[in-house]
Amino acid sequence: MNRSKLKIHVHVTQSKLFPGSFTPAVFLIGTGFVTCEQRYLAVALLTLAVGCSGAIYSGFVVNMVDIVPPFAGILFGISNTVATIPGILAPYAIGVITSDVSVGKEVGERAGSG
Repeated sequence: MNRSKLKIHVHVTQSKLFPGSFTPAVFLIGTGFVTCEQRYLAVALLTLAVGCSGAIYSGFVVNMVDIVPPFAGILFGISNTVATIPGILAPYAIGVITSDVSVGKEVGERAGSG
């Protein structure tokens, strides 16, 4: 691949990744400013965030096919497995960090039953 084709490829890939990551972030931040009375707006913003995050797949899923076409499925499986490990370990890490906090007691006190 010569330099001009590489520049075009990188630009196209970046232009696909930007809306897929930036736009959902805007909608999720907007959801944080919605009040309880505006629950339909919150659902709409969350739906838009998840819907727009689908645009990112056109950027990174295609990369697996570009890198090693015959082994794209295997590579995608390995990368998804590695990416899942932090999600599995995070609750345990939070449990260790916040081991002295009694969540049930605090929630009960805030609700007025403590």
